[in-house]
Amino acid sequence: MVDIGKAIEFPTKDKEWLTKIVVGGILSIIPVINFIAAGYELKVMRNAINKKPAMPRWENFGGLFVDGLVVFIISLIYMIVPIIVFVATAAVWGLSLFSIGRFMGCPFALVAAFLPLIAITLVFAIIIGFILPMAIALYASSKNVGKAFKFGEILNRIKSVFGEYIVAYVFILILGIIIGAIAMIPYIGWIIALFVTFYIGVVSSNLFGELYAKSKA
Repeated sequence: MVDIGKAIEFPTKDKEWLTKIVVGGILSIIPVINFIAAGYELKVMRNAINKKPAMPRWENFGGLFVDGLVVFIISLIYMIVPIIVFVATAAVWGLSLFSIGRFMGCPFALVAAFLPLIAITLVFAIIIGFILPMAIALYASSKNVGKAFKFGEILNRIKSVFGEYIVAYVFILILGIIIGAIAMIPYIGWIIALFVTFYIGVVSSNLFGELYAKSKA
């Protein structure tokens, strides 16, 4: 079963963990350069998949950048689905509402009418977000972008460790909510959130890497 305490403490087992987290947090602030931080997280996942969990050194920045860029592209392709669902549904829904002038002069009612649309999009986003870590793990393991879209294998691997996988996913979701709350602190919240986000990214990458190593296709 997933050991949440062990997962959270994972980065701190490295003697230089604080320095490595600070470097990652700083890189995460800079647009485009932040792909290097994403590549580092992928390297953490790769180490876990190879059953050698450790925070790697900050080196080979070019390789980290490429890996981070690939992860971004994979994630973007996956998120296209909920985006298309939102845009298409919004267009149809919006046209039908305005064609009958149903909510003219009542903006609050119009907003309320679109709540189901937001809910539908959110459901799709959660489903995609649930699948995505295993898809990225397949890329991390194989270094083959195409493997990230082998949906049969992705679903089989998730099913083989389903209990632990869903616990890990909910755990990361909760941490994401906490990060959002931290970011709302005036003036310094967003800065703190960037470093905490990178820390959680390392935790998540190691956690899902270990689950991939346990899973079966």
